[in-house]
Order: sequence, then C-alpha cells, then structure tokens
Amino acid sequence: MDSLEDFESSVVSGIRNAKSSMSSMFKQLRKGEGSAMTLNPNEVENEPFLDEAERAVNNQVDYPTNAPKTFTPGKQNQNTVFAQGIAGIFGVPKKLEFSVQLAHGSAVKKVTNFKSVKELYDRVAEAYIDEVDSAAEIMFCTLNSHTIHKNLENLLGGQIMLTDFIYVHLKSRVKKRVTIHKADSALGLTITDNGVGVAFIKRIREGSIIARLSDVKVGDHIESINDQSTVGWRHFEVAKKLRAIPVGHQFSMTLVEPMKSEFDNIAPRSSRGGSAGSSGNPLDGAGDSAAIGDGLQSIRFRSQGNAEMQEEMPSDFIQAAQLLIDDELEKYMGIRDTALSSDIFEFWTNAEDADQFATSLDNCLGEGIIPDDAIFRIDEALSNLKSQFK
Repeated sequence: MDSLEDFESSVVSGIRNAKSSMSSMFKQLRKGEGSAMTLNPNEVENEPFLDEAERAVNNQVDYPTNAPKTFTPGKQNQNTVFAQGIAGIFGVPKKLEFSVQLAHGSAVKKVTNFKSVKELYDRVAEAYIDEVDSAAEIMFCTLNSHTIHKNLENLLGGQIMLTDFIYVHLKSRVKKRVTIHKADSALGLTITDNGVGVAFIKRIREGSIIARLSDVKVGDHIESINDQSTVGWRHFEVAKKLRAIPVGHQFSMTLVEPMKSEFDNIAPRSSRGGSAGSSGNPLDGAGDSAAIGDGLQSIRFRSQGNAEMQEEMPSDFIQAAQLLIDDELEKYMGIRDTALSSDIFEFWTNAEDADQFATSLDNCLGEGIIPDDAIFRIDEALSNLKSQFK
C-alpha cells in the first residue's frame, strides 16, 4: 500500500511541476511581441525532442544540427525558419514531402526523408510495397507528366523543385533483342542513367542508324550488349562499350521497356507543369495541384553524393553553362546527365586553369572517363560563355 501511495504522490507532484512550467512559459509569451523568448541552452544543445537517430531519419538535406537559441514572436516568417531547417522553435527539422505516382497508374502517395536518388527510389518502394518488389524495379522518374517525351525533357535529373510531382517508371516484362549493323561510327544514340545502375536511351537522332530500328525507343533500358550484362553500369561505361565496337561489325542489344499505361497516347502537358488543354488524362491530372514555378526552393542531386537545398534558382549563366556541358558530353561521349553537368561546372568554377580542371574530373570520375579533348573543349567553351555574361 505504501508503494502505491508513493506512486500516486509522485504522479500528483509531476502534474503540478508541469503546470508550473507551462504557466511560466505563457507568462514569458505575454511580455509582448518585441521581447525574445530564450530557450534553455542546455535543452537546445541536448535536443530533448529528437534523439540523433530520429534526427537523421527526418533530415533530408544538411540542415543545422541545433535549433536557434532565441525566438522572437512576429519577427520570423516561414521562410527564415525553413532556411534554418526548423519546422518550429524546438529544433524539429522541416520535412520535405513530394507527391508520387506510378507512371502506368496507381494511387497518389507521399515520400519524404531522402538525400539522394537512391534513397528516393527506396522510399517509393516502401510506399508502394504491394506494387513494387524492390527499388531495383525503378527505371527512372519524370516530373509533372507520366508521358515519356521525345527526348525525355521531363526526366528527373540534377534538380527538383519543391512543387514538382514525381511519376515513377518501372521496368516491364517486355524484353527486346535487336541486332544492329554498325555502318558508321555514330549510332545516333544518347544514353543516360538513373544513378543507381540502370542505363537507358534518352535521345535518338533522326536519320541515324538507331532511328531506322522501329523496336528501339526512348526510355528503353539497355540490359545487355552482345549478351554481356550492363546492369549496374554507368551511362559512360555503356557508351564506351558501344563506341568500341568496330565499324562494319554487327552487335546485339537486349532492351527492357518501361511499363506503360493505357493513356500514353493522350496529349501530354506542355512544358513543365501547366496543362496543354483538357487532356482528360487522370494520371496527369493527379499533379495539377503542384504548379511549377510557384517557389524558388529546390533540391539539387549531386552525381557523387547527397542532395542539397537551393534557396534560389541558378543564374542564367549557370543554367546556360550546364546546358553547354551537357551538349558537349553528348557530342564527345554520347551521354547526357544534368547532375554530372552541374558537378562539372562546379569543378570548372573552382579550378585555376584547364589542367587543374582536368585533374579534378579525373579524381572524381576516374582517369580518362571524359576524354582530354572534351575537357579542354568544355573549358574553352565555358570561358567564352562567361565573357558573354559579363
């Protein structure tokens, strides 16, 4: 009986202490908008509301580890709090949430807590546990339309706006084996990849060798070349393999199509977002609430690491530079990769000369991955472009 009475006494005492603490807090808040409420520094440092594991799970980008030590009512707005990575004043990180849908048709779901494309695919697989056996089934994602455009202009690449709607394209069971006679050194094929081992066709040049093969489509995953598996390869490795095939020789490719919906022949949206009219497409309609360009905040996916938050869109020069690099990569290597182009531009910006630029690329990607003539051509073209923006 004594122990029960002690327990009851402890509970009552705890409630009284809690009431006292709350009363003290409200008194501070009533002092006026101009006064600052200072959190207990020890509580801020120790982060009582989230342990380290929870914070790591909830973080999507590299937010500050501690909450601000002061909060001024009426002085901070949502943007300043968000920029510090804080949802409120107690050190809780803001969750970034995106709407997703399987491109061939599914319910709309939400994904969050990802710092890279690989983690995005993992979150999608978890959200669609009944439809997706594993993240390895995901080929790529498009933004704001489920349709695979002619050159995959709507492909999720190096950057995603916080208002973008994500469509997830899965591998189908349709496999095609095509035999190609390499009559010319240029096949007319541009390759990209999803960053986690799935290389696929991004562009087919009109009038090229590949364009004459009706079975080869934009979006097809290149699963093997001459019966050698290319699963797990980067785009530049697949492109190098194709370039190494001698002119005049035949070779084979095994291709895997993405899953398609019954609405694929309906007119897609125009540009990024806004409707091209009343398409009647229930898949595209799912993303209507995510108007593009409503905000400047975006997430940049780095080719070699985690994502990072960007508060503003890149300048006109940066966007032009990244497009120029992508064009040069396509010309010299037969690949396009916006995340890689963004990283290459960063290397160029930080390099003192062309030699240091080349060394940085070799250290990042591997020696010789990008040909020397391509590196020096990119360096020269970027210098000329920069002079035009001065």
